[in-house]
Amino acid sequence: MIRIKSKKQGFRRCGIEHTEKPKYYPDDHFTKEEQQILFTDSMLIVDRVKDDERLLNGEMESETESDNLDKEFQELKEQLQLDTEARKTAEKKAADAEKALKEVTDKLKAEQAANKKLEKEIAKLKKKGK
Repeated sequence: MIRIKSKKQGFRRCGIEHTEKPKYYPDDHFTKEEQQILFTDSMLIVDRVKDDERLLNGEMESETESDNLDKEFQELKEQLQLDTEARKTAEKKAADAEKALKEVTDKLKAEQAANKKLEKEIAKLKKKGK
């Protein structure tokens, strides 16, 4: 586990904003090159700690884990919003399609009724013509 604490709040290094409060990262979170940069940066206090040391310090859940959970929650919330909007859009399209289908069906029935009426008139005219 890598613990990083910044000497200056908001100091950025390796694409991360570091805080004056320590944050914990799994050993494989950073590449070897990034670890070299972090461990040698004079603005950061970086060291390796064991999970049991975190427990002794009362740091059961790292801020990184908490941040990750918050980020995942926000992503799920956004996805739910997108899914809800997509569902509403799909429901509207389905309702519009159903309405259009009913209109076409009604027109078809009217045309079929008109055709039957014409067929009857044609049949009458044929009988008279014979």
